[in-house]
Amino acid sequence: MSYSLLTILIGIFVQGAAFAQLPEGLLTRLNASQVSERERARVELLEWAADDRERGLEVLSDLLQEDLDPEVAARVYRVLKTLYFQKKTAYFGVGFVIRPEIIYRKEQMVGVQLSSVKRESPAAKAGLKRGDIMIALNAERFPADLDDVDVRRLVGALEVGKKQKITVLRKQKKLTIVVRPVERPELIDQPGLKEEAFHHWLQLKSKQ
Repeated sequence: MSYSLLTILIGIFVQGAAFAQLPEGLLTRLNASQVSERERARVELLEWAADDRERGLEVLSDLLQEDLDPEVAARVYRVLKTLYFQKKTAYFGVGFVIRPEIIYRKEQMVGVQLSSVKRESPAAKAGLKRGDIMIALNAERFPADLDDVDVRRLVGALEVGKKQKITVLRKQKKLTIVVRPVERPELIDQPGLKEEAFHHWLQLKSKQ
């Protein structure tokens, strides 16, 4: 790998003030002749990226679009995939429809009406019922332009195992129900779907 290309790649890595300087020679060491050296470099890259996971996902996915040495690209790919799955996807166990014009005490707001609640799911155990209309998540109202993708993203990003306060309307009465989400079952039980989700995300990133 030429010095000029290495300089460009390091420049890509260190973009943004949120990241510390990339350890010197890390990209070169990812392609070292000794397996132990390559593995140490890979672990070092993962630890470095995990200091700011969201930025790490951004930078590493951008890096894969560059003209990397194939062996280096393969190791960056492994790090990126590991980083992607470090955060678990939260799961309530509900189906829903968006209700953009809910009226409560003469105030208009966006609601998320539960069309189904799966048996033995976190939502069912917490007492959520079909027909309940969620109007806030942890005291945060839903934005006016809320769509299905936003709802899945908001729920999926919640911390697994931590109590979440859901404000709902039930027969025009406002209730606060505490739900403790679990990790999304299909991501636990079906590793193939993990791969599919990762590749779909990577494709979306490459088109941005």
